[in-house]
Amino acid sequence: MAKQSPKPGRRNWPQQTTRHHMVPRCRCRLRDGQHRGNVKKIPRQDHEAWHTLFGEMMPHEVVAYIVITLAERGYFNEVHLEAHWEGATYKFDLDAPKQAEPIMAVRRRFNKVDWERVFGTVTWFSAATQVVRDWSPAGYFSFVNIVATPEERYAFFCGEEAV
Repeated sequence: MAKQSPKPGRRNWPQQTTRHHMVPRCRCRLRDGQHRGNVKKIPRQDHEAWHTLFGEMMPHEVVAYIVITLAERGYFNEVHLEAHWEGATYKFDLDAPKQAEPIMAVRRRFNKVDWERVFGTVTWFSAATQVVRDWSPAGYFSFVNIVATPEERYAFFCGEEAV
């Protein structure tokens, strides 16, 4: 018997777009609908891959997780982050990780297939900068300085990239 096509107007499951909250709803304290810039429409498989990798982490926690846990020790030379959300300020400094905000526990192990679905085959540096550029609400990061090598430097100050 031939496989039936989906009903008109219905999308095939893998290509269906979903609403991804860049700062997870469960981590938001204000529930007044002011966070329209917090939603990004992405394919369902990308959405599931993101949450498999990072659970309900906030964007600054994802960058810190890449720097501290996923990248080999010594890969990053300098990382300074400052983020703001709902009146709170979050800071991370590679030189003083004990002062950093605690990172939410991820229940699952690293999954290369999901990583490549979200980021492709890029360096740890490129993945960290993608989180800042593409996976964070506008205005979330006020200061970012990421240095892996002299060639891999990324700086972002109050909405302006300075690469």
